[in-house]
Amino acid sequence: MQAFAFFDFDKTLTAEDTLFPYLLYLRKTKIISRAQLGKAMLAGLLYILGLLDERRAKQMALSFVRDLPQAVLEQSGRAFLRSLRIFEGAKEEIAVLRARGLRIVVVSASCDIYMQYIRDVLPVDDLLCTRVERGVVQENCKGREKVRRIQEFLAQQGEELDAGRSCTYGDSRGDLHMMSLVRQRVIVNNRALYHRQDSALYRFVEWR
Repeated sequence: MQAFAFFDFDKTLTAEDTLFPYLLYLRKTKIISRAQLGKAMLAGLLYILGLLDERRAKQMALSFVRDLPQAVLEQSGRAFLRSLRIFEGAKEEIAVLRARGLRIVVVSASCDIYMQYIRDVLPVDDLLCTRVERGVVQENCKGREKVRRIQEFLAQQGEELDAGRSCTYGDSRGDLHMMSLVRQRVIVNNRALYHRQDSALYRFVEWR
């Protein structure tokens, strides 16, 4: 059996959600136009109003992807990830877990357009995230989909999860599904969420 450490990304390892900052970065570097950014902002508004689900909102926001050369997407994705502030506490925790022999896996709803370059900024072993294939956003890697993707990953790797030694880190209710797979469950920065859970099953950390 193998022990794993499963980490959410946005607001667990980073200080903020990443999709909108990514779009702002693309506009700042003139990779996308004002109109394309405006379309992405409209997608966000429609999602907030409940008129689009999250996958369709991402599809609308990222509709420009199919028109950009792969080289541009790679350069901007790498540069954007390097611009993010990643919690020092998270970096220290990953180093400790790696030293203990755990396999580090980031499981994120963020898109692989930039997430595929995560090893530029963090020493992770594997990545499970929302895929964008030929400009089409696939199933959003969030909530129960995270569990399905982890189980699929374990089957593909031929690994049996050591639930007792494994751990999960997240900041939202959507991460609780993933956390149910293991015994060591860590809620990051969201004290209100932590207080609504059984303190015997969860640990709280505050990273800045």
